[in-house]
Amino acid sequence: MLAQLTNTEKFTMMLTHGDFRTIHVSTHVSLKEACERVKKDRILHVIKLANEGCKALGIKEPRIAVAGLNPHAGEYDYRDPEGSPGGIFGDEEHKEIIPAVKAAQEQGINAIFPLAAALHELELINQELAQEKPDPYLGHATLHPGLISGGTGQSVIAAMSKLNWERRILPGESQDKLDRELKRVISAVENTNGDHKVKARQTFNRPPNEIPKNDLVQKLKKAAGNTNYDGMSYWADSALASQAGIPSILFGPAGHGAHAVDEWVSLASLVNCYESMKRFILDFD
Repeated sequence: MLAQLTNTEKFTMMLTHGDFRTIHVSTHVSLKEACERVKKDRILHVIKLANEGCKALGIKEPRIAVAGLNPHAGEYDYRDPEGSPGGIFGDEEHKEIIPAVKAAQEQGINAIFPLAAALHELELINQELAQEKPDPYLGHATLHPGLISGGTGQSVIAAMSKLNWERRILPGESQDKLDRELKRVISAVENTNGDHKVKARQTFNRPPNEIPKNDLVQKLKKAAGNTNYDGMSYWADSALASQAGIPSILFGPAGHGAHAVDEWVSLASLVNCYESMKRFILDFD
């Protein structure tokens, strides 16, 4: 009745108790008709409905068990591919139920595969960025995939996957440009074969740091021996200060291994920074 009132074509009954769900291949029909409904196509249809229904209820990776029809599931050894086609108590398991289960497994959406389209599109975008006019200090804009996650085990078809990537923004690039790149990646995944769903969002945006000519910045440059400023590829909190109207640059000793286990700075460079900062401060007198 509810299906008729809502014009729903694909439906079946679901009983729930705690974390357990029961979905019927046959519902409110005679025992004879219930047995007649045990067909591969019908069983596969209900398995798909069970999977979709559980996901709609918030179960990300449903685990679906399919019951047999006959006593002891017909006494068919489903682990033996060369086993007898007929069971002691019936052959519906062998002819209809097990083939439906195998078909469902084969049609399972491996959520890892569509990421190949996303990675390919990201590579194309990166190649295009390399052809654009570089920033005089920062060079070209770049992006790189950082994390791929998904699946619960090596032998289990992954029901979901997640790809994180980082986009290095240059001064002058617009949010609209970033949005178009994101839509390209979404479309690439959506256009791959399969019945998968795609969701994407920008988690956060940190602005590039670029400041106009400033007396204090020039003063520090003079104190450091008129060394030319260079662009840095990484992001720093100085960008937030610049965005708030406080002219900010990065100035510190040279070294290697930032945020790594072995992180070090040059002693000579450290001393040079100390002397430069001292001259910068004393020059205010």
